Amino acid sequence: MSKEAVGILVIWFGGWWVAAGFVAWLASQKGRSSASWFVLAMLFSPLLTFIFVAVAPKSEKRADTTSDKMLLGAAMVSTAILLLGYIGHLAQ
Repeated sequence: MSKEAVGILVIWFGGWWVAAGFVAWLASQKGRSSASWFVLAMLFSPLLTFIFVAVAPKSEKRADTTSDKMLLGAAMVSTAILLLGYIGHLAQ
């Protein structure tokens, strides 16, 4: 695979990851589980999950606990490692 194609993939996956992180932050602000919404955004589409989170009413109870934030961090780090490993494999 050419270096240009790998660069495009890095930008694409990086943008997808950042957008999923934004969806997780928005879900957290609305009292929803940020880790769950991050995983959904990574699996399906950050745009689609953003629409669902944006129209969802604000929850009265707070969903983000310390364990949920730790799970979100673990999900974000493991996703980044997998993507970087995959892109590194493509670059060879």
